[in-house]
Amino acid sequence: MPQRLSARRTGFGPHFVAVVLVATLLATGFPVGLPPAQAQIGLEALVVDQSAGTGLRGALFRVDSTGNRTLLTDFGDAAQGPTGSSPQGVTFDTVVNAVVVVDRDAGTNGQGALFRVDNTTGVRTLLSDFGDAGQGPLGVNPSGVAQEGPGRLLVVDPDAGTNGQGALFRVDNATGARTLLSDFGQAGQGPTGASPTGVAVDTVTSGSIVVVDPGAGTNGQGGLFAVDAATGARTLLSDFGSPGQGPTGNSPTGVSLDLFNSGLAVVDPDAGTGLLGALFLVDPVTGARTLFSDFGNPAQGPTGDSPVGVDFQNGPAVIDSQAGTGGHGALFVPDPATGERRILSDFGDATQGPLGVRPVGVIVGLVCPILVALEKAPNGKAKLGILYDIRDKVLAKTPAGQRYTRLFYTHALEGAWLMVRHPELRARTRTLIERVLPTFQAMLAGQSATMRFADLLVADGLLQAFAEKAGANLRADLRAIQTELRQGTLLRQFGIGLTLWK
Repeated sequence: MPQRLSARRTGFGPHFVAVVLVATLLATGFPVGLPPAQAQIGLEALVVDQSAGTGLRGALFRVDSTGNRTLLTDFGDAAQGPTGSSPQGVTFDTVVNAVVVVDRDAGTNGQGALFRVDNTTGVRTLLSDFGDAGQGPLGVNPSGVAQEGPGRLLVVDPDAGTNGQGALFRVDNATGARTLLSDFGQAGQGPTGASPTGVAVDTVTSGSIVVVDPGAGTNGQGGLFAVDAATGARTLLSDFGSPGQGPTGNSPTGVSLDLFNSGLAVVDPDAGTGLLGALFLVDPVTGARTLFSDFGNPAQGPTGDSPVGVDFQNGPAVIDSQAGTGGHGALFVPDPATGERRILSDFGDATQGPLGVRPVGVIVGLVCPILVALEKAPNGKAKLGILYDIRDKVLAKTPAGQRYTRLFYTHALEGAWLMVRHPELRARTRTLIERVLPTFQAMLAGQSATMRFADLLVADGLLQAFAEKAGANLRADLRAIQTELRQGTLLRQFGIGLTLWK
């Protein structure tokens, strides 16, 4: 019979094992709520190009983790649905697992349109026609789109609103019905804008909506507004013409929540060395700016030309509309810790897929770190199924398991990114998963489950390795888990024993 170790003798008890199991997944950022069939490996991006496709009416490309491109939807091909004219921005509609693209010149009288695109087939439907008064207030040239929450989309139009100074619309993602949330030409709602182009939601700090305007702020050098989601009231969060808030910009166009650094990411195509572009990080409370990646500085990687779109919420990605071979555009992946850049996909390189013309918008697909760890592993699908069953049949049944489930989802992106940047973490994670699978299988079968003490030490070492490379938030959560492991503060609710050997 294997010798059981007591908590008194070892400092570890069955609750320790339970926490190690979930903490191992936490360390890898195991994402919940995502079926295995929909999970993706590494960074996969969707890039909208305003001038590619049939008749130069626009295209939506899928870019995989190697930089290879495929054409998901051709906005000039009527066989795929209503045609477009100049698609500008892209986001996800997570309710129906589709993509939403805003087109500034489509719709009735060329006043803009929102298209929903099937993420598998590329088939398009017209969700909201900004020239149709029957769906709400009219638009002029809508250019930026973001998902506000289940059932709601946000669209910013630089030429709508009072005196054509811009407007922020809320759109029902089922009916396409629009309401005017904030009129950037109406001083009664706060500081006025000039031509707002990008929108995001600060779900981490304030819950407010953030809108970037390249023509607002001191000397018209740009402004980042915070918009109250209930009233539409605006405050000027960061004035890109004011050096008192950090390095100045010239015409910031894109904004994204930055989950890596717990802030906001703003891209400016006319800032930086040689005016070749810059990526700023903005404090969501004070509006203070730092220059994170200077696209004119070759010391930080390949230089850019006109970075206009950014996604630091789903993944570190910046789209440059004029970089790359022949000025056809390029998708950059900045290191979220250092700002150093690499080109993932050169839209002028035909060996990577269909060519682009003027890519302007980007969003990164969901990432599954466990798939990253198990890529090419023997019987990988079966092993992945066991892990999903642990999530759904074990963790979901207890408050503690549910708590860790929330943590998994919070840190999914960073966990995957750490494994991409540090292959040794990927290898160690895969090794640990392989070692603890028999324990998982016993738990699922309702049998007496045991784990070797040596495996616990391996798990603790993996947590430590991730913590040393993680950002502040993930590091804090991992340190807290390690403390719980050693103090034995959790209930013995999973009924797992320890052995010296098996």
